[in-house]
Amino acid sequence: MIKLIFGLLLAAFLSVWSLHHISEARSFSRNLAAPPQEIKYFTLGMSNALADLFWLRLIQDMDYCGGVNVTEVNWEEVKKERPKCSDGWVAKMFHIITELSPDFYLVYRVGITALPIIVGDREGAENFIKKATARFPKDWTIAYRSAYFYIYEIRDPVRAAELLKIAGENGAPDWVFSLSARLFDEGGQLLLGISVLEETIKTTKEEYLRKDLAKKLAKLKAKYEKLKK
Repeated sequence: MIKLIFGLLLAAFLSVWSLHHISEARSFSRNLAAPPQEIKYFTLGMSNALADLFWLRLIQDMDYCGGVNVTEVNWEEVKKERPKCSDGWVAKMFHIITELSPDFYLVYRVGITALPIIVGDREGAENFIKKATARFPKDWTIAYRSAYFYIYEIRDPVRAAELLKIAGENGAPDWVFSLSARLFDEGGQLLLGISVLEETIKTTKEEYLRKDLAKKLAKLKAKYEKLKK
């Protein structure tokens, strides 16, 4: 009975909290506060349910950065501020959700690409990728997507190649395994970037983000075609 009452109160609180934020204009600057990490000790056995609720909250503002929600109108301006995103609200939400529900696979899979590509939070992405690869050390999708970060964000082809090798050994398409040996040349790096960006575009709903990702993809494809000549 206590758990039921707690769950109902928590759901009501989070519903009001979410509706409050949804009602605010997306172009307004505002600061979002992530739940304290200690909340995982006070869930009364409902940590998975709480993780679900926080996940629903996170996807409403997945593009939040530097106190500003991204919109089609302010996207170009916000991109200039991206270096200010350092282990920000989105990264903290990904972390607490996976603390509450350590095997919440979808959250890991989304986070390792959303943080570096959509949010532009390099520090938050690196921390979360380390967490994801430690939790799912033999998952080829996690390893494959993480390799993009190490190539394009911190320029570490050695670690990227290790991850692609892991992916190839655990169910990835054959070309992924062979690509691991090519990450020390520009062509291999471009192929990895093209593949990950194409996948990200397919799963991104916001049209302005899709357009921006498509521009990045076109540049990589142009470089690759030029390299082949």
